[in-house]
Amino acid sequence: MASAQERRKNPTSKLYVADQLGEAQIDTGTEIDDLTKKSVYNAEGRSIETKANSNASVVLSNGTGIYFDVETRVKISTFQQEAFRPNRADVEDEPSIYTTHLMVEHGVSPTELLENPVFAQLIERLKKIFDLVVIDSPPMGAVTDATLIAERTDEVVYVCRFNRAYRKHIKLYIKALREGKNEILGIVLNGLSPRRIEYYSNYRYYRSYKKYYGSQT
Repeated sequence: MASAQERRKNPTSKLYVADQLGEAQIDTGTEIDDLTKKSVYNAEGRSIETKANSNASVVLSNGTGIYFDVETRVKISTFQQEAFRPNRADVEDEPSIYTTHLMVEHGVSPTELLENPVFAQLIERLKKIFDLVVIDSPPMGAVTDATLIAERTDEVVYVCRFNRAYRKHIKLYIKALREGKNEILGIVLNGLSPRRIEYYSNYRYYRSYKKYYGSQT
């Protein structure tokens, strides 16, 4: 109980969304969420991206404020912060020691590159050289990059992770791909353990069927 109370009193290594306008997303490492005002996340390893019509302001738990202008991507590579301890003597101003490394992407955004006609020309040139060109795109819904790539491909294979992808999201993204006139070859389910694969295999089902009903000769 004491440790739980201590964690509540020391909300360190966090980021707080102070303000947000327009469309922005945060990549938590396991999923991509819409950035919303007053939301709280663990800061380390998170990436925040604003769109052309949006901006956002976040505050780290060490008091550092960050403003995200339009079309900005920032990754908080490192944010390690010790718990707050009142009356600390080894620092003068802040009763908590922290280390922060931010990575800001400069130059042309990936969306601008994909919307450029040069990208479509590159795909056509590669198709003339190789029998098969496979493009690994970002996740659907995170940014528009995946949709832009799909528009320039002949066929799409949708990949989702077992026990992580929500059914409603899969249906939504498949619908979006179909509306974009993409031919969907199928869905690949990854992250399935060998034990799960065995459980869902036809051979296991056949064995259970045979054991219950008996074999026919």
